[in-house]
Amino acid sequence: MGEDARLELTREDEVRNALRTVIDPEVGIDVVDLGLIREIHVDPRTGAATVDLILTTKGCPLVDYLTEQVRRRTASLPGITDAEVRVLDEPWDWDRFVKQRGSLKIV
Repeated sequence: MGEDARLELTREDEVRNALRTVIDPEVGIDVVDLGLIREIHVDPRTGAATVDLILTTKGCPLVDYLTEQVRRRTASLPGITDAEVRVLDEPWDWDRFVKQRGSLKIV
């Protein structure tokens, strides 16, 4: 694995960890643990970040709120020069949460 790829993975982990502070107010669970973050890409050369977000419902009334919270939290990280959030038209269900929760380290 090249240096750029390692740096990108490290930056993606940083963004994912930061997004654990973004709580979906309808269910009280952060967007990462809820399984709403599909993919994160951080360009190691430019610092530009793209976050793919899935919503819990197609007509989610919190789309603007969640998108802006994810964008702001990502953009606030050192070294991130730009943050874009793409809302995917992809189905979400509780199985995503259960799968994500199964991979969590419970303290």
